[in-house]
Amino acid sequence: MAETATDWVAAIAEGADLRLMAMGAGGTVLATGRAAPEALRRGVAELTGALPPVVACGLAQAGLRKVPCRPLDDTLVQRTVHGVQLAAIPGLAQESPAHVMQGPETAIAGFLALNPKFDGVLCLPGETTVWAHISAEEVVSFVGFLTVPLARTTARLLGLDGGWDAAAFSDALSDMMAKPERLAERLASLRAEAQLRGLPEGTARARLWGGFLGAELAAARPYWLGQQVAVIGTGEIAQHYTAAIAAQGLPPA
Repeated sequence: MAETATDWVAAIAEGADLRLMAMGAGGTVLATGRAAPEALRRGVAELTGALPPVVACGLAQAGLRKVPCRPLDDTLVQRTVHGVQLAAIPGLAQESPAHVMQGPETAIAGFLALNPKFDGVLCLPGETTVWAHISAEEVVSFVGFLTVPLARTTARLLGLDGGWDAAAFSDALSDMMAKPERLAERLASLRAEAQLRGLPEGTARARLWGGFLGAELAAARPYWLGQQVAVIGTGEIAQHYTAAIAAQGLPPA
């Protein structure tokens, strides 16, 4: 529970749950927690000892705004989620090719608040990785990829839980960017090599992620080629994306 008075609570939809952050004066994060949507009231009360205002992003109930537009609207959408009145941030939608982002728009707004003159491409790794073209503080267009859940699921199927080999990642990344149509075959070959030659788990896992990210970067090339690129994210997956982008001669901003 936050020991200092909480001004408001940020609720960020992540999969089936909400990540909660108790916010204090000046944007200070006082405490964090998680709650299922149906247990939001209890989760906020346990986190803060009260029921302060809640601002949420990533909720389907918030609706969508069409690009090009600024990542945040001037007004928030008032919604009630399992008995909790909250202010929700609408997501963004693109007609052609059809794509939706619900949550990344808030991270984009935070980045632009710190970097208002940024003109280029933002990469936001996640369950749906988003590549967004930014100009004049607006999201001009964007594209999404399901690379992360596909890679995680494949790694589980192959029993690859840990370890890493940076050189193997780099080699697989380059190979797949040159031949993205070979992804499924390369994965089958990876499994066979592990069975026949006892390929180290870390090497196999790095090659798997290098292959998936190589295929994504090949498809996203019209977005990042010749652009200033920044990765928004933390943790291992964001580090993989950062390394993959840097390997293209585009050190992330």
